[in-house]
Amino acid sequence: MVGNSPPPPLQGPYPDLAERGCAELYEGQVLLTAGGREHEGHGQIVSQLTPYPRASFEVVLTPPMGAPQGFDCRIWLPPAGPSFDCLITGKHMSSSEPTRVTGILQGDLSFTEDRATASEIALSAVRFHGVNFPDCIGAMIGDGSASWAGRLSTTFGPWRMTLDQLRDCGDRLKEAGVQGRCTATHVGELVREDGVPFGIEEARAALEFAYWFLSFCGGVRGGPCLAEGRSPEGSAVWRDWTAPSADPPGRGSSWFPTMAPGPALSIADQAQSLWCSGSDRTWLRDAIALYLAANRNHAGCELANIWACTALDMLAYVVLSRRLGLSERRIPREHAVRVRQLIDWAGIPPDVPDTLRKLAAWAQQRNLNGPQAVVRIRNLMVHPTSGNTAEMQTVTPHARFEAWYLALWYVELALLKLLDYNGRYSSRVDLHGWRGQYELVPWASNPQPPEARRPERLEPSAGLSNGGASAG
Repeated sequence: MVGNSPPPPLQGPYPDLAERGCAELYEGQVLLTAGGREHEGHGQIVSQLTPYPRASFEVVLTPPMGAPQGFDCRIWLPPAGPSFDCLITGKHMSSSEPTRVTGILQGDLSFTEDRATASEIALSAVRFHGVNFPDCIGAMIGDGSASWAGRLSTTFGPWRMTLDQLRDCGDRLKEAGVQGRCTATHVGELVREDGVPFGIEEARAALEFAYWFLSFCGGVRGGPCLAEGRSPEGSAVWRDWTAPSADPPGRGSSWFPTMAPGPALSIADQAQSLWCSGSDRTWLRDAIALYLAANRNHAGCELANIWACTALDMLAYVVLSRRLGLSERRIPREHAVRVRQLIDWAGIPPDVPDTLRKLAAWAQQRNLNGPQAVVRIRNLMVHPTSGNTAEMQTVTPHARFEAWYLALWYVELALLKLLDYNGRYSSRVDLHGWRGQYELVPWASNPQPPEARRPERLEPSAGLSNGGASAG
């Protein structure tokens, strides 16, 4: 920083991705192999974000020839460049024009420059484009013509991750949400805090963790895209064109406090500690994946509630067996009881929040608490007996929506508790709140002594007997 001028934002490996929503990765001669035959031509590889991230190609075959078969295909970048599996999706043939073939690249799209082996490469930093991360308030950065509060940073394990928000991030997210597409929002960088060079496999592992962590924070799949590894001398020596799985922003809300993100980002260290444990990584990744699918709600809130309840059951088992040390025999069979014990452990109030009025009224008529209500509605869908089908008709669309939101609230808070977060968050069950209105997580605002967090054996409510309250 010079004087009072803020530092400049990080520059991404492919500036066109932010400016145009696509970036040219390669243009030149290619060799396309398909169905055991080789086809030469002039090709172009492009990374696109609309409607979702992917690397696509177009090859004009020279000389003109019959169209390649669309199976067992691979594209090579001569003279000695990388090669990638691909899927041919279009063939354009004409008697007067060369054959044009289009498709998408598949599989692992990472490679080193100059044919170096991965073990020979030492990296000092990895730059990447960030996709779909929320518009946040961070530290000041500036490009000479304007300044904005766009720099976020966090540490996890030996890593420091910096995220620099694009100047028009908020407008990008709004437009992408309306149009149902993904968008570039940030430029990121990964370095080791101690400055020691690192290998490609270490970088790939850190990027994978960053993908899941940033997706959980944003409430939608998205994260690092088009990563570029740089040597200690500053040259690009490794690239990864693999497109991350991503969903358009604006399809769901999130717990993440975008106007005060610093403390929330600090849970990255605890999340990475769990991630580095093989057994914990499995449930953490799967629970986040279920949460993201439920939050997206692309098939209706009834199905989304089923996904959220599945995540709750997974987290309940983790807490009861690993945190509380219960044996398989002592873990309750009933789904709703397991969820109730989970939220008791986390210090989450068991009653349906007053803000969820339709669900609260429906649950009160049946003497159900919050976990019983969301699991009951889940069971009415999963077990379509005649009695359950009739009872499901009593659940209004508004109550179904609120049940989905309550289940998601439980999932968010259970994950935050497992990640030892004690700060402020955006509560989704406060349906009348505004952006920037945050509250402390329940266990921080009403702390319990450790012995009070071990749940007692709870018997299932009579209202759960019809339709099977077990995990089925």
